[in-house]
Amino acid sequence: MSIKQLKFVKSNGKSALGIHEYIARLGENRDNADKCLVQGYEHLPEFARDNPLLFWQMTDEHERANAKACTHVVVALPRELNVEAQTRMVEDFVQRNFKGCPLSWAIHEGKDQHNPHAHLQICERRIETEREARFSEKRFFKRNGVKKDRTLNERKFCSHLYRQYAGSINHHLQKVGSEARISVEARNYAFEEMSLSEKMQKNFDQELAELEKKQAKEMAELLKNLNKEEKETQGEKNDELSRREQNLKGTERGDTQEAGKSGGELESTGERPLSGGSNKSAGRGQERSPGSEEYFEGLSGDNDSGSGGMEAGTGSGENAKSDQESPTIGARLLELARTAQKALFRNKWLQKF
Repeated sequence: MSIKQLKFVKSNGKSALGIHEYIARLGENRDNADKCLVQGYEHLPEFARDNPLLFWQMTDEHERANAKACTHVVVALPRELNVEAQTRMVEDFVQRNFKGCPLSWAIHEGKDQHNPHAHLQICERRIETEREARFSEKRFFKRNGVKKDRTLNERKFCSHLYRQYAGSINHHLQKVGSEARISVEARNYAFEEMSLSEKMQKNFDQELAELEKKQAKEMAELLKNLNKEEKETQGEKNDELSRREQNLKGTERGDTQEAGKSGGELESTGERPLSGGSNKSAGRGQERSPGSEEYFEGLSGDNDSGSGGMEAGTGSGENAKSDQESPTIGARLLELARTAQKALFRNKWLQKF
């Protein structure tokens, strides 16, 4: 007996539902010359209980766009086993090696009826708990749903699968009393077809993940730079506004200090503020300070009577008129203080005589 086939088949663009219709001989595959003798399924979730067609339809609808929907394996069956023995062998094989993975299988008689083989369509999502088996179709295929078993695509798993396949065949051949055996170490399995497709899919997924990661990083960096520039621009605007406010406050403070300084100089020199827009003292000269020589010289020319002294103390008629025009109380108090000071100095000067 020569069995040299355990093959991983490429999908060639077929959907999961299309593969199932092919192996179950449904739809346009119903009249295929390679007839389907027996079909079955294992480990289907609650939303597709006893309905593998619905399960593979939901797989196409809810599985990620670039993800692998299923794994398609073809195994040759020994002609020494009848259909019932072949069925028991396939069931035992899938239960031992794909525990928890939803799958469907079918046994074909071969085009010449002398090449029996089985098709296995396996979902890589392995159900670990009863809770996961009760997931809805949307939750089942999400990233946070039932996790994929990536070991199903590893090369060492293919080697392990062939050994299990050969051991299962030899076990069932022995049960029916056949002396035929196959070598467990023969490694007669076709891995190359799956290797290329799986490698391309893996590289594509890696490149896509790296591209998405790179784009996300660039977008984050761009947003960070935009936020930084916006903050810098806002900071410059705030600094400019603060500088203008400080300049404005400094100008107002300088004007206030200048006004206070001018008022202090007037108080220290004995000058009184003038009402009106023009400085009348500029035309007639600065007033004589009490106690100065010019002041006493002016007093010597005045009348010695009280009325003459008061007239000399208060100044000319024009200054008196200016005092009457002054609207501020402070100016009036300052004028009274100057008048009292002049009278005091006049009395001291008169006491000398």
